[in-house]
Amino acid sequence: MTSDEVNDFLEHHGVKGMKWGTRKARNESVKESSETPTKDSSRKNLKKAGIILGSAVGIAAIAGGAYYAKKHYGVSMKDSANVSESAKKFAKAMAEEPLGIVHSSRGRNVGFTFPQRGGLTDPLSEHGKVNWTASGEMFQRYGNRSEKIAARFFDPEGRVDRAGRLIPHEVMLPEALAKDVHDLDGVHKKVWPLIKDTYDALYKAEPGGD
Repeated sequence: MTSDEVNDFLEHHGVKGMKWGTRKARNESVKESSETPTKDSSRKNLKKAGIILGSAVGIAAIAGGAYYAKKHYGVSMKDSANVSESAKKFAKAMAEEPLGIVHSSRGRNVGFTFPQRGGLTDPLSEHGKVNWTASGEMFQRYGNRSEKIAARFFDPEGRVDRAGRLIPHEVMLPEALAKDVHDLDGVHKKVWPLIKDTYDALYKAEPGGD
């Protein structure tokens, strides 16, 4: 093979202006659009979605609270500075409502107390909402919508205190427990089985004891 033939064989026809070892710049816009989302970007998107969803749920809860407050406690959204203020009033009103039976009585050697508080920190406040008769048994509905029941009945087992007085039991039922109770006999049947064991312990208690 002659030198001319070798030169012809190694001759390279490239692109004008091309430099060896240098790649042509890629289209960055194409690169970004074709890449799959990274974990960080996915996490950011989920976080944004969570914030939006949480805000929506919070607004719905506040609106629901305002509606309940308007219906049951006379708190109007028109009279409030905003919806959240109505929700605060609703929450405060609900915190003051009993969740279970409020029971007041006395033991053989122990004075007036609350064996069951209905979930209230201040059951005496709930007791004060009732127009109790001076003495004797009674049945009464009370509350803004007459949704709760207050009743007094004497100890079903005929127990007396140290002075020989018949033990009275005063009970207050929240709306959930009062729905199917219509008279004092209904209170006896529904309430006494729920408070008997707690009261038995109180009746046996001594002053200053546990």
